Amino acid sequence: MKKKDFILIAVLIVIAALSWLIFSPKGGAGGTLVVTLGGDRYGTYPMSENTELVIESELGENTIVIENGEAYFKNADCKDKYCEKQGRISHGGESIVCLPHRLVAEVVSERTEVDAVAR
Repeated sequence: MKKKDFILIAVLIVIAALSWLIFSPKGGAGGTLVVTLGGDRYGTYPMSENTELVIESELGENTIVIENGEAYFKNADCKDKYCEKQGRISHGGESIVCLPHRLVAEVVSERTEVDAVAR
């Protein structure tokens, strides 16, 4: 390889790194947790504030924790408890779903809120 090849590779790496920093989705403390129950919005909660939500419905009870910019299902009284096993979410577009309770928790950031459909 010639010296120009190394320079070209270095420039491409710098461009890729800068693109990733500029265009990567914002998450963590900058987002909002949107909780939906049975298709209806239950509430919105800032990811920057530590809180514990107990959500009760006729289908069951779930506990969602927001802690240090991450959200997770701490407890669910459904059979499979799959929602507890889904882990923590913190970036825009990530979600956790409890199907038996028809409960969805999704992180929404500035870059994931879209009000229009592109064609």
